[in-house]
Amino acid sequence: MQRDGSRKLAKMSAVETITCNISPLALRSDQTKDSESSESNRYRYESLLPYFALDNYPPLTQFEHVDPGFRALAHPNPRAFLNNATRVTDLTPNLGTEVQGLDLTQLDSTGKDQLALAVIISNKPLLFGS
Repeated sequence: MQRDGSRKLAKMSAVETITCNISPLALRSDQTKDSESSESNRYRYESLLPYFALDNYPPLTQFEHVDPGFRALAHPNPRAFLNNATRVTDLTPNLGTEVQGLDLTQLDSTGKDQLALAVIISNKPLLFGS
């Protein structure tokens, strides 16, 4: 190339055509898939895959729910279930209350409602000891 620009660069273009024979694609049939699902091709952790049962359940029906804690609020003393305890100790504000000497199996339905209310209101654990 000269400095005076008298020489022009020629644009070159080349087109190359490549042809090759491609074999036609064959679709697999179900029989081919079954033969490939031999033991060697099975998923290694197939037993851990989720399983969806085909059980059919009746449609859900509406029902009236009454919260046991709400029922306990109707009682004059919502903590009356603690009257039979030998000792009730408030441990810390974060840890909750320790109840000793109360047999939970002997609570009637009102006592169970009051227990539910105590757990809900305090939002802290109640520790029961013998």
